[in-house]
Amino acid sequence: MTAPQSKFLSPAANDRRGRGNRGRGRAKAKTGVRGYGNAHQKLRKKLAPMVDAGDVRCWRCGDPILPGEKWDLGHDDEDRSQYRGPEHVRCNRATASRRTRRWNSREW
Repeated sequence: MTAPQSKFLSPAANDRRGRGNRGRGRAKAKTGVRGYGNAHQKLRKKLAPMVDAGDVRCWRCGDPILPGEKWDLGHDDEDRSQYRGPEHVRCNRATASRRTRRWNSREW
């Protein structure tokens, strides 16, 4: 099923309608480039059996990570080369909104 054509959009824009961000030509960077190289993957694999058994608590909130629950291997907020431990996906992904701004758009 194709999306209806719009007379207000270019032909290329009409082709992309209904696909969200997919098909825009930007590939996701490799895991190593994003800071999840070999050391990260080895540590995550080592911790996976403990996390999957429910024996690990989220280092960020302290609540247990339940068996089958999605989890991330969290970096230190100040130094991405340091790992802090397993954490809930929701705890890890919320860190960007908790960071303080380091710049001000205006001087008063």
